Amino acid sequence: MHGDLRDMLKCWLGHDAQVLDELSDPQLEQLHAALVDARKRQAGALKATSLQALRQIPTLLRRSVDKIVSD
Repeated sequence: MHGDLRDMLKCWLGHDAQVLDELSDPQLEQLHAALVDARKRQAGALKATSLQALRQIPTLLRRSVDKIVSD
Protein backbone atom coordinates (compact mmCIF):
# COMPACT_ATOMS: atom_id res chain seq x y z
CA MET A 1 0.00 0.00 0.00
CA HIS A 2 2.77 2.43 0.81
CA GLY A 3 4.10 2.10 -2.72
CA ASP A 4 0.68 3.08 -4.04
CA LEU A 5 0.54 5.98 -1.62
CA ARG A 6 4.00 7.12 -2.66
CA ASP A 7 3.00 6.92 -6.35
CA MET A 8 -0.20 8.89 -5.70
CA LEU A 9 1.69 11.61 -3.88
CA LYS A 10 4.26 11.76 -6.67
CA CYS A 11 1.43 12.37 -9.16
CA TRP A 12 0.00 15.12 -6.96
CA LEU A 13 3.33 16.84 -6.36
CA GLY A 14 4.73 16.51 -9.86
CA HIS A 15 8.25 17.87 -10.21
CA ASP A 16 8.67 18.35 -6.45
CA ALA A 17 8.03 14.65 -5.80
CA GLN A 18 11.72 13.80 -5.39
CA VAL A 19 11.51 14.83 -1.75
CA LEU A 20 9.14 11.91 -1.07
CA ASP A 21 12.03 9.46 -1.26
CA GLU A 22 13.37 11.00 1.96
CA LEU A 23 10.15 10.43 3.94
CA SER A 24 9.28 7.42 6.07
CA ASP A 25 5.99 5.57 5.68
CA PRO A 26 4.37 7.32 8.68
CA GLN A 27 5.47 10.69 7.28
CA LEU A 28 3.98 9.78 3.89
CA GLU A 29 0.69 8.91 5.58
CA GLN A 30 0.69 12.23 7.45
CA LEU A 31 1.44 14.15 4.25
CA HIS A 32 -1.30 12.30 2.40
CA ALA A 33 -3.82 13.03 5.17
CA ALA A 34 -2.84 16.72 5.20
CA LEU A 35 -3.19 17.02 1.43
CA VAL A 36 -6.55 15.25 1.39
CA ASP A 37 -7.79 17.51 4.19
CA ALA A 38 -6.56 20.61 2.36
CA ARG A 39 -8.29 19.52 -0.85
CA LYS A 40 -11.57 18.97 1.03
CA ARG A 41 -11.35 22.40 2.67
CA GLN A 42 -10.54 24.05 -0.67
CA ALA A 43 -13.45 22.28 -2.36
CA GLY A 44 -15.79 23.44 0.41
CA ALA A 45 -14.55 27.01 0.16
CA LEU A 46 -14.91 26.95 -3.62
CA LYS A 47 -18.46 25.63 -3.36
CA ALA A 48 -19.42 28.29 -0.81
CA THR A 49 -17.92 31.03 -2.95
CA SER A 50 -19.66 29.70 -6.05
CA LEU A 51 -23.01 29.68 -4.27
CA GLN A 52 -22.42 33.21 -3.04
CA ALA A 53 -21.58 34.35 -6.57
CA LEU A 54 -24.64 32.57 -7.94
CA ARG A 55 -26.83 34.57 -5.56
CA GLN A 56 -25.73 37.72 -7.39
CA ILE A 57 -27.42 36.49 -10.57
CA PRO A 58 -31.13 37.23 -11.05
CA THR A 59 -33.35 34.39 -9.85
CA LEU A 60 -34.73 33.58 -13.30
CA LEU A 61 -31.23 32.99 -14.69
CA ARG A 62 -29.66 31.07 -11.79
CA ARG A 63 -30.69 27.58 -12.84
CA SER A 64 -29.38 28.09 -16.39
CA VAL A 65 -26.12 29.62 -15.20
CA ASP A 66 -25.67 26.90 -12.58
CA LYS A 67 -26.22 24.24 -15.22
CA ILE A 68 -23.63 25.81 -17.54
CA VAL A 69 -21.06 26.31 -14.79
CA SER A 70 -21.53 22.82 -13.32
CA ASP A 71 -20.83 21.04 -16.60
